[in-house]
Amino acid sequence: MEIPKLTIFTPTYNRSYILPALYESLKKQDSHDFVWLIVDDGSTDNTKQLVSQWSSEGDINIHYYYQNNAGKMAAHNFAVKKCSTELFFCVDSDDYLLNNVVTKIITLWNNTRFKETLSGIVAYRKMIGLKNEEHSCFGTSKDRAKLRDCLHNYFGETALIFRTNILKKYEFPLIPGEKFISEMYIYNKIDDFYDMLVVKEDFVACQYQKDGYTQNLHKVIAQNPKGFILFFSDMFNRSHSFKEKMVLAIQVWACSLIAKYSITTILKSFHWNCFTLLLLPFGYVYLRCKLIKFLK
Repeated sequence: MEIPKLTIFTPTYNRSYILPALYESLKKQDSHDFVWLIVDDGSTDNTKQLVSQWSSEGDINIHYYYQNNAGKMAAHNFAVKKCSTELFFCVDSDDYLLNNVVTKIITLWNNTRFKETLSGIVAYRKMIGLKNEEHSCFGTSKDRAKLRDCLHNYFGETALIFRTNILKKYEFPLIPGEKFISEMYIYNKIDDFYDMLVVKEDFVACQYQKDGYTQNLHKVIAQNPKGFILFFSDMFNRSHSFKEKMVLAIQVWACSLIAKYSITTILKSFHWNCFTLLLLPFGYVYLRCKLIKFLK
């Protein structure tokens, strides 16, 4: 049996109430040349029974795995290890695919030359349920570009399809006691070496939920301070904007107070940029105003 071209990976936790919308969108695709790889991150609802029912229907190829609640990053690492297809597409449980997207992805990729210079494909992710549902245009007119260039001055979300063999080289760091780190921490590292194929079309629609990461950003930061220290300090060292560096430094100092990191440890993450010490009091203010209410 020929191996499919694409894996659609969905991490999920207690989302049985919304997962059917994604399932129906996958059934409606005009090509079923994909595997739907679901990693259930310790759900206590009827997710397992729901997926079992769908598997028995036999409409699409489903691979279901259950893990004790360890977070999205652990689920992502596990899924990448299990993936045997050329392309890997993370589609969250509150998303659904638009019509004919699987065919578009496979056709685009098959017709693309010099794939070795690309990490994958970037397209638009349509937002539903927010006051402003319209996304802007990518920050580049090129058809091949760095992901960071696409995101420059871009308002909106992205659909990202990666070459699986590249993702296997870039695991998310797993920090004891924490469950999340921004995906951009790894994507930036991939971006250092590869471009992406830029597609200015909506591939996915996202139905934002009140319990999602995006809607609870400050809570997620407060509960995962060590992961965000890694991310914010990496962004600080990459940035060429003084204003952006100040904001990132304040966020790092706030997280360091939660994580109880020493000043020396944080200065090392800033490559010994001592001016950041002046922003430590602002980090305390940010902690008190935005994060402390989410601490247990």
